[in-house]
Amino acid sequence: MKKILPFLLIFIAITTYVACMPKHVTKAENTEFAIEYEPDDGPLSEQEFYLDTAAWSGPTLRTLVDICNAHAVLHNAWSDFECWVRFNMFSPATIMAARPEVIADPKLRSAVRRYLQELSALIDTTADPARRYGTLFQAISVYDALDSLIADNYNVDRFVRLDEETYWKQYDKRRIDKNYDQIEQQFASNDNQLNMRLKYDFAHAGDIDHKCVIALELAHVTDLTDDDGVSVAAPLLLQCLQAGQYSIYLMEVWCTWRTLVQHAHGSSKDSDLLNQCFNKAKVACLRTILREVARTGGDKFAVNELLVMSSVRNVCRYGVFLYGNQNVVDYCNIFPERFPDGDDEAVE
Repeated sequence: MKKILPFLLIFIAITTYVACMPKHVTKAENTEFAIEYEPDDGPLSEQEFYLDTAAWSGPTLRTLVDICNAHAVLHNAWSDFECWVRFNMFSPATIMAARPEVIADPKLRSAVRRYLQELSALIDTTADPARRYGTLFQAISVYDALDSLIADNYNVDRFVRLDEETYWKQYDKRRIDKNYDQIEQQFASNDNQLNMRLKYDFAHAGDIDHKCVIALELAHVTDLTDDDGVSVAAPLLLQCLQAGQYSIYLMEVWCTWRTLVQHAHGSSKDSDLLNQCFNKAKVACLRTILREVARTGGDKFAVNELLVMSSVRNVCRYGVFLYGNQNVVDYCNIFPERFPDGDDEAVE
């Protein structure tokens, strides 16, 4: 049984939503990274979405980095495998270009290397579409084997004790915004006056927790978009991610930002997926959370957020939603207020 805290797993249903969109660059002063909303320009297995183990001292921090890197290899190799299934893109060598050597833990490194070998062995670049799709079901068991090994052996309970009641008491957004209940009642209202007030409050918020909560509130209140189809809340969410400051809400902000941006890019299995863009922001957030773990000597909320966030899958083409990419599932889970109960047509 996977022991990662179940109360955050609703976010981990995450997968994609994409259609072509003009280049849109968002930059902020004094940020750790900038974001370009463009399709991935190469196989993810060859991208540098890893944390530097040597930069962190102490066995606990280095093990946490290993877990993050193992998840990066797991998810990025899978995304490349999906591209082979769907488009006959990439070869076994592409999958093997991932870097298990960035993982110091021998057991974990061995398991990651075995995963890459077994996944790449399934690729036959001469296979027709039907054969490629059939291979997908074999590959799922290969993916699940590594995913389960990480969850069973490198879970939250290995590092901290955090019960659900304690977690939710700390996570409660009413701690941050005394008006949260009132605003929650106006989710999906598109109230222009409230939109303007939230933007003003965001600009004058005194700390990162307050900024995160306000940005999330705006994302839920409005479905207005800019000229490129991206939610007007997305820049505020991105500012929180770019700030380089720790918050218990960073993962929720990242998940919400990701599904909004992907939503603007389409829902087809053939859509361009922006996992390179999303992973760039994700790794920066993981570094921010790691710094908080190091600074506090192992804050249990930060450790939990680090492990759960690192385990979030890339936006996928295949999954429980059969009629498009998996960001549809994410979007519905994160924004249930936009889909009235029983309104199946609205969800579609």
